[in-house]
Amino acid sequence: MQAIEEKLLRYLFSGKFKPGSRVIERDVSKILGLSRIPVRETIAHLTAKGILVRGRKNFSVRIREYNPTEIRHLKELRNAIEIVAAQSACTNRTTTQIRSMTRICDRLEKEVGSEDSSKWIDLDREFHSAIVKASGNERFIKDFRHIIMEDHFALYLMPEIEGKRDRFSKRVIRNEKRVLRDHGALIKAIEKRDVRRAVLITRKELTFNLDD
Repeated sequence: MQAIEEKLLRYLFSGKFKPGSRVIERDVSKILGLSRIPVRETIAHLTAKGILVRGRKNFSVRIREYNPTEIRHLKELRNAIEIVAAQSACTNRTTTQIRSMTRICDRLEKEVGSEDSSKWIDLDREFHSAIVKASGNERFIKDFRHIIMEDHFALYLMPEIEGKRDRFSKRVIRNEKRVLRDHGALIKAIEKRDVRRAVLITRKELTFNLDD
């Protein structure tokens, strides 16, 4: 179920769907090459979690249309997990995990200003997930999978889908470079097991606003 849920979430939050779009079980099953029963069960599970929402009279399931309050609540949940995860990662991280984080940043650097924003988003999500994984907290790791996908959809893809974000603007490229610098500093802090600095950098990253 977990593998199907992750596959479904990646598809739904890939930018192919607009907020409010219907999620049709038959079509999703065909596109993802999955049987309808596990897809139906996963859609029901995601709806119960509030990631998907019921349409009028419960006749359909739709992608959530995030209002400003919902986005704030989502970010507060993400922040709570990531700050503690960064702290725990300083104690529990392995050398292999540090190398993995560094490789992700190397790949991210190549995507700065790229026309295809999906690669940047996927890699950035992979980086934050790597920090949470290094915490060693299985509950964090499990819950963070869908939280980070939702957050990136609401923060990056919704504005892009609605034509409110200029991918080629100097502002966006500058911000991506800033994110990379912060990622690099966070890796060093975790590698040195510097809890205070790791938490400080994580707070900075999570309060960073794309429109600053």
